Amino acid sequence: MRHRAILDSDIVHLKRATGRDVDACLRVNPRIQERALLRVYNPRCLSLSPYFAGLNDATTIRQRDGEPVKVRLDAGSRVDVKVEVGGV
Repeated sequence: MRHRAILDSDIVHLKRATGRDVDACLRVNPRIQERALLRVYNPRCLSLSPYFAGLNDATTIRQRDGEPVKVRLDAGSRVDVKVEVGGV
């Protein structure tokens, strides 16, 4: 399985799931190549901190299996990500 190592890693719940707003969890492991994997339900724009993945200057974001995009983190080590979910 392609993402097995990160899926078996620690999980950070970004906020309590309500079913009315964005629900998301972040899998993190700073010791492997794929350091973080974000799963989002009821998407919107998220402000993320990849701190637990060992990232503090820049990171690469890939949505679905699209092209990776390098982004710089702000002074608070955060990045805003617009999340879009397509049809299945």
